Amino acid sequence: MLTISFDFDETTKKVQNLKVVSLEPGLPTVQALENKLQLSQAAIELIGAKTGDRLAINYWTVNNKETFPLIGKSEVFTDEDAGTKLTKSRTISYRGQQMDVLKMYGDNFRIEPFKEGMFKLVSIKEDTLEEELIDLENTENITFNDFND
Repeated sequence: MLTISFDFDETTKKVQNLKVVSLEPGLPTVQALENKLQLSQAAIELIGAKTGDRLAINYWTVNNKETFPLIGKSEVFTDEDAGTKLTKSRTISYRGQQMDVLKMYGDNFRIEPFKEGMFKLVSIKEDTLEEELIDLENTENITFNDFND
């Protein structure tokens, strides 16, 4: 699966800041959407969660220098009533300041085992094409590939 984002200028009809992220099927991933986190099926299986389980994001600091986000079932982080319930559509509600803090680490993450029941969220880097502008009125320079071959 590819996630593609860009800025579109209505006046000039140009696309800028084109970003492409490849999320491989079967990879345990978490994607930060507008007001929720979308977990892949592989991520849910790795965490050992099911619909209705409460999941939480906490932050781990190493030597007072490096901090990174962790995900896991709420009971792993000592408070089983904390966190947000996992929905049937594999999402958990996540908004406001919580989301702002998480987005400082990235928008798309893969998860890796960290400690018993805790999983490190590792940012999946975006391929960014910031330098190049795409002019939608002049499509002669755009190549479309047929991936059905």
